[in-house]
Amino acid sequence: MFNLRSFTLLLFATQVLHTSIAVSQTDPPASTDQPALESSVQFERMKSLYEQQIVELESEYGPMDYRILEPLTGLSDLLIQQGDPEQIERVLNRRQQLLRVEEGPTTVNQIPIIADQIRNDFQRGLWDSVTERFESIYFIYSQNSEIESDVLLNSLNDIHAWHLLAMYLDSPDMRNEHIDQARAVQERIYEVAIQQYGANSEQLIPWLYSIASEPYRIINYLQSERLRTLTADNYIGRDITLGLINYISEVANSSDNAEAQAMAMIYRADFELLHRAANPSTTGGQVFASRRGNADQTYRQAMEMLADAGIEQSKIDEFFARPMPLPVSQFHFSLEAALEQRKLDGFRSETAVGDSNDINGFHVGDFAFTVTLPKAQIDLTPELTNQIIAEQSSVLLYFTVDSVGRTRSARIIESVPDEAKIKNVGRYAVEALNFRPAFIDGRWRRVREISMRVLLPYSIQ
Repeated sequence: MFNLRSFTLLLFATQVLHTSIAVSQTDPPASTDQPALESSVQFERMKSLYEQQIVELESEYGPMDYRILEPLTGLSDLLIQQGDPEQIERVLNRRQQLLRVEEGPTTVNQIPIIADQIRNDFQRGLWDSVTERFESIYFIYSQNSEIESDVLLNSLNDIHAWHLLAMYLDSPDMRNEHIDQARAVQERIYEVAIQQYGANSEQLIPWLYSIASEPYRIINYLQSERLRTLTADNYIGRDITLGLINYISEVANSSDNAEAQAMAMIYRADFELLHRAANPSTTGGQVFASRRGNADQTYRQAMEMLADAGIEQSKIDEFFARPMPLPVSQFHFSLEAALEQRKLDGFRSETAVGDSNDINGFHVGDFAFTVTLPKAQIDLTPELTNQIIAEQSSVLLYFTVDSVGRTRSARIIESVPDEAKIKNVGRYAVEALNFRPAFIDGRWRRVREISMRVLLPYSIQ
């Protein structure tokens, strides 16, 4: 359930996004240390000046003249700082109308106005309106032939990211709808990416990987709250998932980048392992999932390919020595890039690797249910992003990853806040995860005392 306190703080964050106000040299902005009364008087005086200028321009040039845009922009910035949603909406709508009259209905110069409208919709909790505005940004880009392919695709990805975020913001009965809409948007991304880049371009690979990996992250979320009992293969279809991974391998193999081909083989093995974990075989009436199946051979083949590509053996050993939660967040074209991403994600070794069958002491970073917030090319919500991070509940756990990649013996070390349901969700999240197991000295190893912090985007009631 969405937490009201978190939402109130998020709304406050959206109100402080714009901190500069267009004013004349004779009317400087109020200092932050001014008393509230003086600040209020300053606000009303500046507001009156903008409104007076607008009236004068309307009288001289008419209500649709483009020169009105300048004082309207100053007025909307002022209102945004003050935080009056209804007035903000009225002024932003008029700015957009005048700009469309002057430059055309699909001018890209209206994107910053739409960004402000989205912020304002966040403040009022108008989630359907937010969806429509993100869709309008994509439509505007699609109608301008000079827009680069990455910009067009990222605007679609913003719609997708918004639907995943809306799972937490909207009412619980809308969660499945947002999940389905996010999936539908990814189908559009697939089509547009092929259209923009061509069927054999390496630029397709990150998009294909994102489409293939997302169902597993969605299922982890659903299973963590016991919302559904299904697998990613049920959700998207095994043939489609592995088909996308095969497609990635084909595109990589058509290039001259031997290291990228090896990385594609690693990710293929990851998905073979995920499918094996989600669909254990049955022998004699007993579930059997104690082997890595085809993934074992595929991983070993990838190691050989990396060595053949000239990668130092020490780097290969370092990469495979740590268990890795699957699927990884993005496709990396080089081993060095993947290792660097681990550092950024907070991976670290907490004790030395020993010689026994059990290896101890890795921190594998944070597992966050939050998603990257939409940016629409202009960084819509930096303060909102920071506030969501600050308001997340968190559960720190220690657990074991066995040699097949399954989690075992999860125990909670710390929960903030210290509530039973949050602890349960954290434990369920870890239990639902699958890992690329550690490969050390030619063997797959069990690793104990792995730590992970599970981050939740709202306080669960």
